[in-house]
Amino acid sequence: SDFSVTIAIFSFIVVDHVLFPTIETESLNVPDIFEPTYACCTADCRTYWPDECTDIEAPYGRRGWLVDLTDLNGKVWVPIFAVIPAFLAFILVFLDDGITLHLINHPSPKLTH
Repeated sequence: SDFSVTIAIFSFIVVDHVLFPTIETESLNVPDIFEPTYACCTADCRTYWPDECTDIEAPYGRRGWLVDLTDLNGKVWVPIFAVIPAFLAFILVFLDDGITLHLINHPSPKLTH
């Protein structure tokens, strides 16, 4: 059951290519090289080429792999308000872990290793 999805995908790929070679099926467009696909218009990389800068023939470059977490784009309030749901999630996980621990270790379910 761990590999059922993978087996299903590969088996239907084989069925598609062997039993129905004349039927055109849509495939995922995958780039030839493994790199960030966001093409930038300028050095600050805030605009996407070619959609947002139609006057430029070629992109300035690609966006880097690492994201600058200090660049908030003028929205300083976002990390401040993000603390509220993060704290609630922390409390939820902490309580869930503690309650589960006490339920498992209590002698009434008669669980053994």
